[in-house]
Amino acid sequence: MRNLIIHRKWLNLILSGEKTWEIRSRNTSIRGQIGLGYRKYRHGIASLVDVKKMTLEELERDFDKHKVTPKELEKYLHGKNYGYAYILKDVKKVDPPVPIPPSYGNWVYDK
Repeated sequence: MRNLIIHRKWLNLILSGEKTWEIRSRNTSIRGQIGLGYRKYRHGIASLVDVKKMTLEELERDFDKHKVTPKELEKYLHGKNYGYAYILKDVKKVDPPVPIPPSYGNWVYDK
């Protein structure tokens, strides 16, 4: 399974249902079921149903879906005026968390 590595703060919001979009600086062609990872564990699974390229203004308007403040967006996107919203559905928590290989990027693959 492909596991998207997510910072703990954002992962908790996704698993609680408060956040349905994960903001990234790069696009991906990956769709379908993915793992939601943090450090060396998968903490959840979700369907990655779409990715939207959006301007900062559009992202700011949809704050309720991703919970990233304008200041955090600007810092994370390194001055770019756009980002990508990874749209997640059917999020489920994995308990206990499942070990996955260490990550050296946004994605890590396991069997």
